[in-house]
Amino acid sequence: MKFNESEESSRPTGENSRTKVPNVVTRSTADGKDRRCRLINGYVGAAITQRIVNQALRSVDESKSPMERLSDRKLEIFRMIGEGLTSGAIANRLLLSSHTIDTHRENLKRKLELKNSGELSRAAVQWVLENG
Repeated sequence: MKFNESEESSRPTGENSRTKVPNVVTRSTADGKDRRCRLINGYVGAAITQRIVNQALRSVDESKSPMERLSDRKLEIFRMIGEGLTSGAIANRLLLSSHTIDTHRENLKRKLELKNSGELSRAAVQWVLENG
């Protein structure tokens, strides 16, 4: 992640402090293109700053397999799909709406580069059989 030097400023940092972040952040995507993002207001807490940096570093690490890059929540839902649970059953178990689970399923298909729900179910069942 690169910061535009002309737009960057900072304040003293500490556990409860807020950090002034650049108004524009440039980040390289997997296909090698730079993506510029404009931040609104420019101030975020220290915990959020760390989370943003960690997230950016994770997205750059292309050496990990798609499964290793899944969040804990997505992996939990993927496991439940592999156990044969429906979106409604997963939603009830996790106290979420079925629409939220359907969104997670769509994101899983995109992240794992699967074409349809059948491929997602097959991959999930195979993963559960191999990993318990």
